[in-house]
Order: sequence, then C-alpha cells, then structure tokens
Amino acid sequence: MDKRAFDQLDAEPTSTPISETPSKRATPDPGAGGGANGGSSKVPAHVLQRRREGRLRAMEKLQSRLDELGIKRVDQDNALKFSTIPVIQAINQKNYYTDYLKKDEQIMMIREMRQRLLQARLAKKQAELEKKQESQNMVNKISSHGFDFDDNEDEDDDEDDAKMGSKIVVLQPGSANVRVGLSSDVDPLVIPNLVAHRRPAGAAPTETSVDPLRTVDQESDIHLTDERFAEAKRTVTASFKERMKFYKRRILPNSNEQCYNYNKRVQPESIPDLDDVHKLDYFDKVREDYVTGSDVYRIKDLENWDIRSPFLSGKLNDKDPTYRSEQELQGDIELLLWDALKRFNIFSKKTLNTYNCVLVVPNLYDKAYCEKLTGYLFKLGFGQVAVIQEGLAATFGSGVSSACVIDIGASSTKICCIEEGYIFPDSVIELSYGSNDITRALIKNLIGQQFPYREINLNNLRDWALATQLKENIVTFNDANVAVQIFKFVNRQPGKLSEKYEFKAFDDVMISPLGLFYPELFTEAGEPRKESTLLGKLSPNKQLVPGLLAVDPAKSVAQKNQTEHVLISEMGTKEVVEQLARTSEEGDSQVDAKQTQVSQTNDYRVNMTPLDKAIIESITYAGHGDQQRIEKLYQNLLVVGGGSNIEGLDTILQDRLHLNRTPLLASNKLAEITKLAQQWKDKDKDKELTAQQIEDLNNMVAGGGVTTIEVIANDENLDPSMLVWKGAAVFARLKIVEELWIGEKYWDIFGGRTLSYTTLFNY
Repeated sequence: MDKRAFDQLDAEPTSTPISETPSKRATPDPGAGGGANGGSSKVPAHVLQRRREGRLRAMEKLQSRLDELGIKRVDQDNALKFSTIPVIQAINQKNYYTDYLKKDEQIMMIREMRQRLLQARLAKKQAELEKKQESQNMVNKISSHGFDFDDNEDEDDDEDDAKMGSKIVVLQPGSANVRVGLSSDVDPLVIPNLVAHRRPAGAAPTETSVDPLRTVDQESDIHLTDERFAEAKRTVTASFKERMKFYKRRILPNSNEQCYNYNKRVQPESIPDLDDVHKLDYFDKVREDYVTGSDVYRIKDLENWDIRSPFLSGKLNDKDPTYRSEQELQGDIELLLWDALKRFNIFSKKTLNTYNCVLVVPNLYDKAYCEKLTGYLFKLGFGQVAVIQEGLAATFGSGVSSACVIDIGASSTKICCIEEGYIFPDSVIELSYGSNDITRALIKNLIGQQFPYREINLNNLRDWALATQLKENIVTFNDANVAVQIFKFVNRQPGKLSEKYEFKAFDDVMISPLGLFYPELFTEAGEPRKESTLLGKLSPNKQLVPGLLAVDPAKSVAQKNQTEHVLISEMGTKEVVEQLARTSEEGDSQVDAKQTQVSQTNDYRVNMTPLDKAIIESITYAGHGDQQRIEKLYQNLLVVGGGSNIEGLDTILQDRLHLNRTPLLASNKLAEITKLAQQWKDKDKDKELTAQQIEDLNNMVAGGGVTTIEVIANDENLDPSMLVWKGAAVFARLKIVEELWIGEKYWDIFGGRTLSYTTLFNY
C-alpha cells in the first residue's frame, strides 16, 4: 500500500466543527489507496475522536462568546407551565372533615358580641360591688357620728335617667300604614303609607281611570260592567242564604229592592263649615316640595302632585310604574321615616346614632327586601338593627307561646304556625288579598244598589279614604245584624261644602267580607291597567311592571302547593296520606324552582286560596306528624291585623273550618294514620295503598274523635292592628335582643350574612 495515503490521513484536522458523516476530504483517494485487492474507505476511530473533540472545543468557544453577549437559552429553569391554575388533588371523602364556620367562635361578629357582653357583665358586677362598698362606708360613717339611719334605699338614678326601651325604635312597615314608635311607648305612631311630590311646572297631570267601571242607562240607573263579579256574587249570595237559613234568620224577599229604590231618591245635604266639626284644615300653601303621611290628605290641589307609596305587601313597591329608580324608592322611605322620627325629637343622624331599631318583616320574607331595608336604616343613621318576623311578634303581643297566626292586612293575608317561638317553615302562607279587596267589593255592591254618591272613584285618594271608613263602620259577620238599615256618611272635598248622605243596605254588609272565603269575588275581568299603587290598593287586573330590585323569597311547601292548586282539604283519604308522606320525604328540596318562578311573575294574584282552606293547609303541614301539636294549633287561632277588626269573624271562622275539614283532617288520629301509611309505603315503595288499607284508615277515622277549634279572643280595648307592633316592642325589651343586634361595622363587612348569624329564624 502507498505510504502517502496514511500520511494524508494523519494530517491535522481543521478546527471548524464538522459532521460525523465522512466528507469528501476525509475520504481516501481511490486511486491512491486502491490496489489490486481494493482498499477500505472506513475512517479510523482515532480520527473521529479528534473530530469530536474539535467540535466540543468549538461549541465551548461559541458558548463563552454568547455568555459575554448576554444571550442564554435555558430550557429547564424558565419553563412556562400550560396553565397557572394549580391542580388540586381530589379529597378522599371517607376521611374528609372540617369544622369551618360550624362554631360560633369562628364568626367574628358573634365572637366580639360575646366578648362585649362579658365585659358589660363584669363592669356591672364591679359597679355593684363599688356601690355596695360605698353604701357600707356611708353606714359606718353615720353610725360613728350617732345619726339615725333610714333603711329605705333610693331608687336607682340610672333607671330614672333612662327609661327602659326609650332608645329603641320599633318599625313595622305596612301597605296602608307604617307604624313607628319607641318600645317604651304604649301605642305607636300610625303614618299613612303616602309620599307626595310636587309635579314640575308644565308637566302633564297623571290620568286616572274610574274604579269600579260602570255605565248609566236611560233611567239614570247605575250598572256595573264586570260580569265576573256578578257571577261570583251570586255564588256568595247563595252561601249567605244557606247560612241564614241554618241559623233560622228570616230574610224579607224585597229587601234589596227596598234599598235600591230608597238610594235612588237620596239627595245630599250640605253642611255649613261652622257645623262641620270634623272638617279638614287644608293647606293654603305648601312650602316644601314634598308632603308625607296624613298631611297628604290636606293638600288642596292633589292633581298637581305625584303621590306614591313605598311599601306594598311586605315588600318594597318597586313594581310601581311611578318609581323610575331605586334611588327614588329609597328617598321616599327616608322622607317618610324622618318625618316620623321628628315626632320623637330626633332631628339629626348624630342623635339617631344613639338609637337602635327593631324591624318587623313578613313571615314569608323576601331576602332582597330585608337586606335593602336594613341597609336603608343604617344609611338613615341608626346605630344597630335587629329583625323579627310578624308572626313571632304577634305571639309576643298576645302572650301565647304556640298559635296559628292569621294576619289580615290591607293587601295580603299571612298565615303561619308557631310553637315555642319557632315558625314552621312549611306552614307559612301568604294570600294575595286583604281588607282592601273587601273595600272594593263593598263599593261595587253598593253601586249596584244605587249608591247615592254616584261619582265615587276608588282611584281618587279622598274617595278611597271614604270607602275605607265606610267598610270599617258597616261590614259585619254577625248574621243577627243583617237587616235593612240606614247608614250615614259625610263627603268632604276641598273648596266645597261638606255633603251628608244617607243610604240603605241589606246583605251587602256581610256578602262583601265573605270574599275572604270566596276569593273569586275579588277578581274581575278586563284589560290590565297601568296605574299607581297607593296604600296597598291594587285593582284585581292591575298591571305590574318589572321590579327595580332582585327577588329572593323564602320557601314554603304550603305556599308552593297552593299556587299549584294542590289542596289537602279537597283530597280523599288516599291522596291526603300520600301527599303528607311525600311532603315528609321531600321537605323543602322541591320548593326552590317553583317558588322563584312565582315570585318573579308580574301577576299580583299569586295565591287566591280561600282563607279557611289555607288555615287547614297550614296547620296540617305544620303538625301532621304530631297530634298534640295539631290540637294545640287548632285551639289557639290568633287573628290579628287591621282587616280582622270585623264583628263576628271568630264565629264564622270556626264554622267555615268545621265545614271544610274532611273527616280525616278533623280526626284526632291524623298523626297516627299518617305514620301508619308511611310505614306501609316504606315496605312497598313502588306500590300504592290498597283498597283494604284505605278502608282500615277510614275505620280508624270513624273510631276516633274530632279536634276542637277555638279562636283566641282579643281584649276589647286592644286594637288587633297594633298587636304585632306591641309584640315587637316587648321583644325589643328582652335580654335576648342583646345577642341579635347588627352593628353598622359588621353590616359593612358581611352584608346580608349578618342576618343569618343574628336572626331567630332560619334566614
């Protein structure tokens, strides 16, 4: 082999990094290395090693140069993750446990409240010791000087200076009236739920329709245009006649014709101003741009004012078309409350900050209403706020611990069952009618009898006040007082002489309030009317606009079933026991969706269940598993509210309950039957009750007794419309209220969560 080929291969390789793949330079010359047998072209290993070392040296040199320039690539240290969200491993549920926010000590406001109460008790104890020591020193001093010592101790100066409850304001908003007063007062200040604002110059007056709608024939006789009301009245009249026949009350056949003909001939009698002792003193000129409360009735030119009511049916009147923003609603509430607080010598926020407020909310409360109104009270300047439900306040006012509370208000009727201060959630019901509907029904009945004040319009504020006064004076449930009678009233209008009217009425005085048991009397046909809502007065076909505030209502099984027209009092034995068993299994779980849907609808008439049937539903859902509870609730029916001040209501309520209770619901073995049926259902969940089982249940009903019904009689000197406020005033003076106060500091931090920490009910 030629020695030159090896000399060429041994030559020093270039310093430039090259690929390990043999290049043309590294390939031996075929002519030089080839012989007869052919030479090999493979590069020796030591040559490849030198090449690798050369490449490494070149890369090191390049890297050092990049480091000097600040250029560096790091693949591991600065690697970016796919997502910044940390991956949390799944918790093993078998071994998982936490006590977060399960103890009162973990809640800041409760922990600090307890510490504050402890410090107050220690300070009081220390003061008592110091006072006792001071008294002992005085005794020793007097004894040492030989003076006679009188054992009579002086009264506590602190109690003389500050009367108990004089720094607590009790607030009960209502559709017709707002009741405000100190808890130390005997009666509250009753303010009509009215705020009037002067209309800007040049603004068009608000058009008001005539209510109720009527026509006049050729003989000048007035006729109502609502056929639905006429049909409902025929049903109520038939029930009224059956009742009169049962109690052997005689009805003259021409009584209505006698009233009709008499009223048609009546002419008003003018009363001179000097003889009218009750004539209103109207404002000659209003300095302010707003007027609140009863002073609204003293405005001469009401047509130049916008009149609004900020409260409606236990909620804020945010669906009224006259309110264009939440700020307007809040402003009216502040104006109404400030004018009331001035009557108690509270004129500034600095003074108001030393007062606390107890707020009365509905049983079936709306969380948005509770939180908004609580926030308004803090903005108004109150130092602390506590919340109590109307039903619970009624039991405090009446002095009973367990009762079925029926609160007949102006625009709604509330029912709930209470035992030892606890309101059963499934028993809470809110009916969409009240005493205002009785007023409308009465006027419609009187117009049908040729009411002498032919121009009466319930959309007129003064006429509405007149109609309300008429209702309070003449309606009755006492069938002994139903006869052809002459009634009188005075119509007072600004700038005119007062006019005295007489009219005759017969069965209208009892048929109108019977609408509580026949709610179809309160509905009417016709197109919805978009008009203002004053004093909780809503036309049956009132059109509501979408609310300014969100809704978050409380839940109730009884309320849900009634809105779906599922009534236990209209079921047979099989359906009743199955419904009660299903209620026990589901509880409140099936209430949320439907209840929210109902609350967000624009239909005001959500629940039009008759009052007697609603009471049966409430008591049955509250105590179907405990017979003693059922008997206790039926024997303690507490009727409160301004609409309950009707003569004979307690008697007719008992009669209607006896009439509408099925034998099963009236039985004193209802709880036993329910438990037995539940056991049968648990054994065969997929099977219905057999005919033999139903027969056994009916035999148990036949062999048992009947649960008695009693209505708690209110004191004659006690106005039932004041009972809830008085109960809240009693509650405000109890020691337990010290643990229920919400301070402004905690309200700013926690907001609505503070209500779940401090209220007696499950918020």
